Amino acid sequence: MESMNFMGHGKPEWPPKRIWREVDEAALVWEDLQAQGCELHFEVDEQSGRLVIEMRELDGEVVGTLSPSEVVALASGSPARLK
Repeated sequence: MESMNFMGHGKPEWPPKRIWREVDEAALVWEDLQAQGCELHFEVDEQSGRLVIEMRELDGEVVGTLSPSEVVALASGSPARLK
């Protein structure tokens, strides 16, 4: 567990710096997708209750679907493997 830094008045530094690094990394992935003309769309299927993740062109056309683990891999810098 990451230790909290206390600054001045005994309040923890929040959110931790590692969270901001992860947000910055996610922003870079988003920018890369946008540069390729793509975006991710997340929704829950009403019948199954399962998460559906689609990669779409910016006009909304579905290019393929991704599993949650594939989205995590994509966020880590791996290329997308569309279904």
